Amino acid sequence: MSEKQALREHCFLLLKRQILSNESAMAEVKAAIHNETKSSAGDKFETARATMQQEVDRLKGSIIKLKQQEQLLKQTPSTSCEAVCPGALVLTDSGQYFISIALGKLQVAGNKYYAISPQAPIYQSMRDKKANDNFIFNSKQIQIISIQ
Repeated sequence: MSEKQALREHCFLLLKRQILSNESAMAEVKAAIHNETKSSAGDKFETARATMQQEVDRLKGSIIKLKQQEQLLKQTPSTSCEAVCPGALVLTDSGQYFISIALGKLQVAGNKYYAISPQAPIYQSMRDKKANDNFIFNSKQIQIISIQ
């Protein structure tokens, strides 16, 4: 498995774990709502149910966003690029960047990578550059060593 393929699989795994975690949390909150019994303090009961429903809604929104991220990752090209483009694994003198979705710092096979989206400011600075090109980001000159 190539380095880029391992990164891609790691990203899918992280997303899947987050989705499962949120789905589990949502099931627990829904069960708590269902098991909540009305007490003599009616307003307190309604407030607790409303708070739990807000948590369910927040988790649903999070799951939707994670599934959208998963779709974006599936659509990210896995072929090699000569210039920095979506799907590229870019090795620079300041770090390694996987242009895919915004997951931040990743540790895969003992190496540190940054999974960034094409909307990230650093991607905008390096877009369309080739190996051995330089770009400026945050007033710092960075050299691209290689692109996969």
